Amino acid sequence: METRANHMIVGSFVIAFFIGALVFVIWLAKFEADRSYANYNIIYRGDVTGLKPGSPVRYHGVNVGEVIDVSLSPDKPAEEVVILLEVEEGTPVKKDTTATLQLEGITGVKSIQLTIGNMQSEALVEKGPYGHPVIQSKTSALDQLLEGAPELVSNANVLLARGNDLFNDQNRASIAQTLKNIEALTQALAEKENQIARLIDDTAMTASNMKTVSISVKELTEELHQGSSEIMNKTNSAITSLDNAAVSIDKLVAESSPEIKVLVQDFQQTARSFAKTSDQVEALISENREPLQDFTSTGLYEFSNLLSETRTLVRDLQLIAGEIERDPARFFFGDKQKGFEPPE
Repeated sequence: METRANHMIVGSFVIAFFIGALVFVIWLAKFEADRSYANYNIIYRGDVTGLKPGSPVRYHGVNVGEVIDVSLSPDKPAEEVVILLEVEEGTPVKKDTTATLQLEGITGVKSIQLTIGNMQSEALVEKGPYGHPVIQSKTSALDQLLEGAPELVSNANVLLARGNDLFNDQNRASIAQTLKNIEALTQALAEKENQIARLIDDTAMTASNMKTVSISVKELTEELHQGSSEIMNKTNSAITSLDNAAVSIDKLVAESSPEIKVLVQDFQQTARSFAKTSDQVEALISENREPLQDFTSTGLYEFSNLLSETRTLVRDLQLIAGEIERDPARFFFGDKQKGFEPPE
């Protein structure tokens, strides 16, 4: 009796489970039936490893569809892969929408990421060569890196080979010698530390002196510039004054031309009189040449003696006049005072 009851419980549970599963399937089918999808093609030029039917299609990270089929292009099987998508109605697929393959984690599975350039663009409705609108494909950064990886590896190998050539035995010896030279130079600089410090101080002092000299030269230049400006101003003033004086002289000459003519005539007459007098003097000297020679030979000497004696006479007369002026009585009557005479 108890065994029969247990079988009834298990049977009832199984029946209830199947009924629930059937209800869930019916509900899910109804839910999926309420959704509508639009199909699109992507023509991809590159490797699509990891992409398969059922891979998700995302828009800004939100699932909006899935991949239906992945196949080679009938026209260019060596270059292109045709991907068929179904995307929920209402997803903004525009003419400038691009599709990029994205890697899902570390499993190698890929998904498709849709990106829209401008929301104001027209909707993508025009059908392509495979019966559905074609979304433009765009190579992802990872795919670009993977595509360029062989070339990158080749360049790295070339770089390593050149590095090996750079660090060969000869170059290593040269580098070692260079390091030794640097060490020797460093030691020499350390030994000459005081001299280097003194040289730096002298250089600083020289720079300071040069700065002072440059300032002095600048001041001197400014003074010379100012002096030259003043000289130019004075020169211009002098030239202006000379111009004015010349104008005044021209005006004076123009106004006094009759008087100047008379003055010139008087000067000419005086010159003629002077020339006539000179002729007369010359004739007189010619007529009395011998007496003049006698006078210059003997009479001039006697005349010189006469002048000397005259100077002596004048000096004596000056002394006499001085004596008379000091004591006229004594000069004329003599000294009448007698000295003291002792008694006999």
